[in-house]
Amino acid sequence: MAGRDGGARGYAYQALVAVLKCFQYDSWNQIKVEPLTNNDKVDILLKKDEVLIKAIQVKSSVNKFEKPDIEKWIDEIKKDIKAMDYEVVLVGDNLTKPAREFIQKNNNDKNNHVYIEIIEGGERGGIEKLTKNYVLEFLECYNSKCSISVNQIDDIANKIFAKLMKISTNENWFSKSDLINTIDRNMTSNTIQKKMWHAIKRVIFSIVCVAVFYISIYVSKGSLIPMLCVVFSDVMVAVIWGGLLKYSDIHFWKNLGGDDNEWFCSRKYDSECKSIAVNINKDGMSHKQKVYIENLLAERIDKIEGVIKFSLEIQKKTILHLKL
Repeated sequence: MAGRDGGARGYAYQALVAVLKCFQYDSWNQIKVEPLTNNDKVDILLKKDEVLIKAIQVKSSVNKFEKPDIEKWIDEIKKDIKAMDYEVVLVGDNLTKPAREFIQKNNNDKNNHVYIEIIEGGERGGIEKLTKNYVLEFLECYNSKCSISVNQIDDIANKIFAKLMKISTNENWFSKSDLINTIDRNMTSNTIQKKMWHAIKRVIFSIVCVAVFYISIYVSKGSLIPMLCVVFSDVMVAVIWGGLLKYSDIHFWKNLGGDDNEWFCSRKYDSECKSIAVNINKDGMSHKQKVYIENLLAERIDKIEGVIKFSLEIQKKTILHLKL
């Protein structure tokens, strides 16, 4: 079909955007790149419990995006498949003035089920940067205790990218559990590598200490007083490094990690609201709080009004007074 006869660059952009969407949106169970549809106008599909919640078309161009083209793409994707929401992703910020005005008007329409996203900066400056930000937010929400490096984020994104590209040639879907497993395996592998590296460093440090001690005795030339002074100075250095600095580091990270960054999760404490879930995360360093609200319904929620009230025993019950 026409969609699968596209160029390699188009496939790459679709898979990169799909990786982004895996972390940008939370209310999905499965995602598919290059799904088989009637007219091949859908590049990415997301579904939850067999309900198609979002159909996405990805467009990139060296020329300016124009309003008639955007309108045509929206019309094509809506005619191709029936979904709850539609999205057109424009990779690049080269747009005509009418196109920008149309996008702004379209995205401000609360009753519109079509969203147009502009990713500025192309592949590296735009998609990859956004993906890294969303990976961090995802991990803060679902595994707030873990620490992750930039290289780990790249590894996770690359592995998911490879899997999405692979299943784009067949009818398999990439699930949320696949996403979690990929992250867990990457984090576990990194933990093992860190432990091995720490073990190697301890061996090297031990060898260095023994060597320094031996050299110190040798330099003192067997004289008792200089030898005792050298040994005493070596012991003091070891005590200061191991007994004070390392001891304080260990207790600092222990206390930091012992305080669960997830301060509250309504899914754990039997919230009376079955429409949304609320997670409140606290940063152990800055003590700032972030509130994450997840849509638990199959249909879209456009607006939430009201307040979230917590009972005095916050770990037992939460009452959410909301107007949907």
